[in-house]
Amino acid sequence: MPVDDEGNVEIPREIVSGKAQDLFGDKIYETMEREIQPAVRAVSGGSDEAVKRQVQNVIDTVKESALSNVVEPVADSYDVKKAARNKVARQVEQEIEDTFDRLQGDYIQQANIARAELEQARREAESPEEIRQAEEAYHSTVQNVLDNLTEAMQEEAQRTIEAKPKELVEQMEQHKAEEEKRTVEEDIRAHLRGFARTIPSFIIESFAESSGTPGCRSGRR
Repeated sequence: MPVDDEGNVEIPREIVSGKAQDLFGDKIYETMEREIQPAVRAVSGGSDEAVKRQVQNVIDTVKESALSNVVEPVADSYDVKKAARNKVARQVEQEIEDTFDRLQGDYIQQANIARAELEQARREAESPEEIRQAEEAYHSTVQNVLDNLTEAMQEEAQRTIEAKPKELVEQMEQHKAEEEKRTVEEDIRAHLRGFARTIPSFIIESFAESSGTPGCRSGRR
């Protein structure tokens, strides 16, 4: 049983890596990348609503790829029941949504700041040239913010591709080991209870033999 010094289940990394390799191989990473990257590259900016739709497309694509390529094979391999399988799927979907929603929120916040700075620059401008410069600066800033968004989504998508298979295998191995640990502990407690019930009679017989109490074996000798 793989446990640490405090008795908590601890799955060695080499076991997780080996199980993940046996289950998925190397092609899973190529498959997920091929499915996800076009959605990330399609993020081209525009209005806030346009960006939201583009990011939502990335979210849906990443979730679909993770569920079909990772969650389902892991659940099948570990014979996960339907309720537990659905719970794992919801957990993975929520993690993906939270991550990409945060990136989108950062983009919107920075774009709003750039928009507010543009409006202020327009109010303070003293010539059409200054307005033109302010607008150029705004478009440049928004493009940089969009580039940062797509780069961050690219990194998160890659992290999901590389990390999620091992994360789920480790989660399944952890659950499996904890179930085995509970079974062993229950067996030990059952043996201890059985042993504890024999102690009183053993003590009584031993005391009777040493004291010669009638009715016991020592008294019958």
